[in-house]
Amino acid sequence: FFGVRDYKGMRDTMRFKLVFGVLAAALAVVGMIAAVMACSKWEERVGGAKKVRVIREAEITVDGTTEFRTLPLRIGSLAPGTSVTAAYTIESDGNSCIQVRSAFAPLEVEIDGRTVYRFGAKGSRPSFMKDPGTMIRWIQVEEAGRHRVTLHFTSPNSRTALVVSAILLSNQSGLLRYYMNHMGPAMSESAVLVVAGILLAFLSLFVIPLEKQGALLLWVGLFALSTGVWGVSGCDMALLYLNDPNLMYVLSYLSFFVMLLPLERFLMDSIGFCHPLPFRILNDTLLGASAAAIILQLVGIVMFTESVWFFQLFLIVSLLSFTAGIVYEAVRRRNRTALAMLVPMVILLTASLLEQHFYRKSVGYSDSRCFLTGAVVFCFCMSIVGAFSIRSSVLIRRREQVQEYEIFLLQRELTEQQKYQAAVLQQEERLRRQRHDFRHQLTVLKEYSLKGEKEELNRFIDLMIKSIPKNRDVRYCENRAVNAVISYYASACSEMGVQPEIRVTVPPHLTTVQERDLSVLFGNLLENAMEACQRMQDTGKRFIRLTSVMHLNTLVIRMENSYSGRLRRWGRFYLSGKRDEVGIELTSIASIADAAGGNASFYPEGDVFVSDVYLTLETEEN
Repeated sequence: FFGVRDYKGMRDTMRFKLVFGVLAAALAVVGMIAAVMACSKWEERVGGAKKVRVIREAEITVDGTTEFRTLPLRIGSLAPGTSVTAAYTIESDGNSCIQVRSAFAPLEVEIDGRTVYRFGAKGSRPSFMKDPGTMIRWIQVEEAGRHRVTLHFTSPNSRTALVVSAILLSNQSGLLRYYMNHMGPAMSESAVLVVAGILLAFLSLFVIPLEKQGALLLWVGLFALSTGVWGVSGCDMALLYLNDPNLMYVLSYLSFFVMLLPLERFLMDSIGFCHPLPFRILNDTLLGASAAAIILQLVGIVMFTESVWFFQLFLIVSLLSFTAGIVYEAVRRRNRTALAMLVPMVILLTASLLEQHFYRKSVGYSDSRCFLTGAVVFCFCMSIVGAFSIRSSVLIRRREQVQEYEIFLLQRELTEQQKYQAAVLQQEERLRRQRHDFRHQLTVLKEYSLKGEKEELNRFIDLMIKSIPKNRDVRYCENRAVNAVISYYASACSEMGVQPEIRVTVPPHLTTVQERDLSVLFGNLLENAMEACQRMQDTGKRFIRLTSVMHLNTLVIRMENSYSGRLRRWGRFYLSGKRDEVGIELTSIASIADAAGGNASFYPEGDVFVSDVYLTLETEEN
């Protein structure tokens, strides 16, 4: 709380930053290498890959009507369960594979009239799915020559259209290289988003306990992670590594539905809109719609493929609304955070509009590369903006803590002054009573003298000598303010039954601030020692020893006191014996020493608790 220096903690923080910096750099290098490899034309160079032939001409049969069509082809206005046949003629060299693809439609593949593959039967998918997910399959054609390939589709139950894709013909190396060339960039961007999202979310776990604004990194990380999962699960290339169409279907749509939730939370928390209600309504609407879509899918009433249109529309509406709000905050209210987010938000909105355009325009598969590129740029910029927002919040918090600490010091100084004033008033009251008694005693002495009663006079004088109180105004050091504080606590220790051993040296002329800080420091040392002695059961073993020396403008202080032997620690701090929190006296001592260019350490040595403090003093004479 008081900002005590912890060099070990600083070293650990620097190492932590270094590790994450290296990871981020490595991730960027891997992403660039993957992108370069994906765009390289290596079909004839690596792994014996052969050039892929795309078979785009097919005989399409729908309800008994056959015609030649060019693929990919979208066949609309189909009743659920309609049979659609696509027939191809291919030439194989005996070491060829054909790739077939089906999106949300059961499929049966025949080669020369022989069934070689079936996909999407009702028993092969969960009961809550009306249709299967998206599937790609490589089927080996082992015999050389001309072959007839026939695909039997059954139109989806959740859609009125069926997409018939072109088939690919090559060997396995060629097909793999084809995917690397065409889908590698989108897959690489998605993987970068997934890894970056995990790293940001993991980093936020360390930042949030120290600063609440660390949640900004969490929201950016979750947005990057959900966008990356959506990109990976929606890419056909992922099916080569995890051939589970049903799982990919669930991951793809779920991540798309909830993708905006962390983004909206990030924008609301970081910008602080002057009119937040519309944006909260958008966020709550999306949350409710996502929950409703999940429930409807689980009960088998509405498929994700049927409800996705709402989220596609909501994506544009939400991004337009937030972009407009950011423009207003940046232009009208001069919000610096909004101004920093303006360009990345426009980029993300533009990428979303282009993605929607390409999705509506395309007949076949779309890898969402446009939106993924915009999301990568946006997340990179928002990570920087979030980091600066957290830094600004930390600086503000530190200033507030400094102000709170200054108020604390003033309160402690006022407390010590009140204690000193109480001691002075008590001494004045004692002197007043002594003066009153002294007048009566002088009257008695005069009577004895007038009567010549020398024996009575001598006896009364002896009684007066014995009744004179011992001088309690001990001079512990040359500095009046510090001496007053030490005198107060020394008197309190004596009343408690502990005679403190005090040998301190403090310069008489100090600055006002240093005189105040030293008064608080010595007061805290003695008060902490008194409390430790009070908690001891064996009163005969209580002791307090306080010493200090000056050397080259450095004041070195050592406090040794008895204690019960029971200490509670939290990290490098000692917990208070009165409350379940860090001891305020020791923390304050360490903070004062730190502010004066010194240090403080506290540790037990057997049955002795030791406090070592040193700090630099600048006297008014210097």
